[in-house]
Amino acid sequence: MFMEKSTEERIIDLLFKPGSYEVLGELILINPRELTASGKIDYLAALEKQHSWITSLLQEATLAIAGSQPSESDEMWEGVDESEREDIATALRLSPSTAQIRIDVARTLSNHLPATCEALATG
Repeated sequence: MFMEKSTEERIIDLLFKPGSYEVLGELILINPRELTASGKIDYLAALEKQHSWITSLLQEATLAIAGSQPSESDEMWEGVDESEREDIATALRLSPSTAQIRIDVARTLSNHLPATCEALATG
């Protein structure tokens, strides 16, 4: 006879799956307040894994806008990455300096830490 897995057993299964919208969708349907203490910890760990996956998507989207290398303007009064930084700052409602930090982090991860990018993508 086949028995359905408990919610906490399902969370453990989800914890070992790579980041994806399907896994995140399943986690969203779970009420963590109804879990045991260890179930809550597993739930948090599973969400953190999905957070890493989403972070990798954010890095890719940032690079799609800003490029993997800094851009320089032909205009005397514009600085490095100015238009890209302003686009990101406006879209995300960030200060320009915070947007530049995000661009710099995305480039560092992509150009110098590809294994870290891969680890983020898998959660």
